[in-house]
Amino acid sequence: MSAITVTELTCACLDEKWRRRWLSGERPTTRSFAPPGGLPVYGALFHRLADAFVGWLTDSRRKTPSLKVGQELWNELY
Repeated sequence: MSAITVTELTCACLDEKWRRRWLSGERPTTRSFAPPGGLPVYGALFHRLADAFVGWLTDSRRKTPSLKVGQELWNELY
């Protein structure tokens, strides 16, 4: 199984051309440059939140049965 970072996963989900290049064995850049005047994006915050959520999910097996429905999982994230 190939390893993929959160940033690569984001690119793979949002950019079909990027995904095709990655699947063909390339390592396309994950950097994106917003056009002038675009809103800033802070990836570090996303990564901290994702890591904290994964930690919370794996902290207790008792949560597993109650989070089988996607909407319940989404609600827990927020």
